[in-house]
Amino acid sequence: MAVYTLPTELISQVFTDLASPNDFFNLQLASKSFNAISDVPSVRRAFLEKLFTPSRKHILATTKEQWSDETFKGICAFLESSNIKPAYTDIRLVIQQVPTSHFCNFLYPSNDVKRAILNLFKSQALPAQSSKPLTIPTLDNDILAQAEYVFYQEATSHMAPRRIFYNVTLKKDSDKFSRDQHFYAIFHHIDCLVAFDDDLNMHAGIPQYKDESIITSAAWESLLSSESVEINNMPTAGGPRRMPVGEEAFSCTLEDLPKPEKPKPCLLRTFSNCELLTDIAKGGLKKGQQFDYVFMYEHEDDDSICMEFCTADDGAVTPRGYLLMTENNIRWQ
Repeated sequence: MAVYTLPTELISQVFTDLASPNDFFNLQLASKSFNAISDVPSVRRAFLEKLFTPSRKHILATTKEQWSDETFKGICAFLESSNIKPAYTDIRLVIQQVPTSHFCNFLYPSNDVKRAILNLFKSQALPAQSSKPLTIPTLDNDILAQAEYVFYQEATSHMAPRRIFYNVTLKKDSDKFSRDQHFYAIFHHIDCLVAFDDDLNMHAGIPQYKDESIITSAAWESLLSSESVEINNMPTAGGPRRMPVGEEAFSCTLEDLPKPEKPKPCLLRTFSNCELLTDIAKGGLKKGQQFDYVFMYEHEDDDSICMEFCTADDGAVTPRGYLLMTENNIRWQ
């Protein structure tokens, strides 16, 4: 009997029993009816539950973290609705493929599921050192918040670098929140952040950066205008990535990877044909001055954002001035 003539229930079971997302994807393309069956959320969830069952057992054996069946099903439902194609069989690695927006938009069935999902990054998080508190920003002159753990997620071609902080306490008043406000976790991007308080309620905000007398968001609305912006998310130094890629990485577990560390700084964006909207002391730059390029990249030694203003003279790109923007506060929405 040809597989095309099988009842829908049996074809659904075939999808569930496949060994990898590639097999799932390839079978999905076999016919329109197969594609329709594979798009049914319950079929996709059943496939992921079987795919990640070994990971669930491995996590229990190595960390003693035990999920109820309901929590495990909730995690798989979260991953299924994100529409990612899992590149790994370890849930703790797959979670890194999920964009921050999905953590905001997913309808969690319970706080137990929500907490378990948020905690999936925690096994890779670096703790604060007793000799050096983990602060936002890392420079000590004007601390916005202090955290107990941080997970650094390296940038990819599809995702900007992000940091996930745990057990975060504000160290100064911040818009609608007062000093000492506590958050269970904060997902931190250069241009936005998502915070979950102790009751796991979500709060969104936009980081504000400061250097000299300039205060602005990462849209740089009060700093410059440009004709175009290229999103780069490229490490400024060479070297191997911590996260493996390709089919050989599919069966990797977290324990197979190098120990987590702060990733190499990235070139984040390149602005072209820019006009400066304010004076800058570093380099003696003036409002209205034109620049061929402005490079936005992470500082090598801390979490500051460097804005380097350059001209292109006879093919040579020449720096003319810069700003070192540090996170100053958060504009909560």
